Amino acid sequence: MRVQELFRELKPVLGEGESWELIARVLGDQIPRLRLMNPTCSEPALTQIRSAVEAFSRGVPIAYSLGFADFYGRRLTVSPAVLIPRQETEELVAHACTFAQPDITLIDCGTGSGAIAISCALEASWKRVEAWDISAPALEVAKQNAQNLHATVDFHLGDVTSEAWGDWFRETASDGPVVVTANLPYIPSEEMADLDREVLAEPHLALDGGPFGTAVFREWLLQVARSPLKNMRLLLEADPANVEDLTRFCSGLGFAVEWRADVAGLLRFCDIWPADGSGD
Repeated sequence: MRVQELFRELKPVLGEGESWELIARVLGDQIPRLRLMNPTCSEPALTQIRSAVEAFSRGVPIAYSLGFADFYGRRLTVSPAVLIPRQETEELVAHACTFAQPDITLIDCGTGSGAIAISCALEASWKRVEAWDISAPALEVAKQNAQNLHATVDFHLGDVTSEAWGDWFRETASDGPVVVTANLPYIPSEEMADLDREVLAEPHLALDGGPFGTAVFREWLLQVARSPLKNMRLLLEADPANVEDLTRFCSGLGFAVEWRADVAGLLRFCDIWPADGSGD
């Protein structure tokens, strides 16, 4: 079967964009070339694609059926144990790497598949890269991805909102300047039931941000604020609806805050540093 014919088969189920994305991912080719050359799809690839679409119709995300997701130019293993990396999060990686120096430690909180930590480790030079997650199954996926991609990352199991993590952070970060990335759960608990079926198939622990979607961030920031460290920069991905709330909360903890827009123009990314300016 030619890919144009396959596209016409998939389009009613996935839509135009997602259909081409799926074909391109499985065939390992670029969409413009596939549309122009219209190559034949092999039987194994056709079986894989149709199986993924059938599972999608039952609410299973495409990435889980394929067993991988592409992020920052690399292929990551994914499973129902981890949140599927989103393309917009690549902006967080790119921004984090602008701060990279050989004497700066990167700490990734809520690492999931390891997408942010691994990408940062491979894209820039850091003193070291540390990554935390509360889920042991998620960390197994992250460790496998780091091994597959030859990334040097130290993974830790634990709750980044706990006092134990706060103690570790104070001790570790006192060793020198740190950049902290955090893509923590930020969907309001009251909105979880309204999510698309395939999103609800992802781990709720990585999605549910508590009341108003800020509870996890607040608890984590309280632990960060326990450390009287000046040479820190926190880089967050958050819900654009919570800009004012998180800004007020951070200001109350003595932090300066700057929001940056994503490609859609929404204020999704947040830089936080000590208000005295020493984090600049």
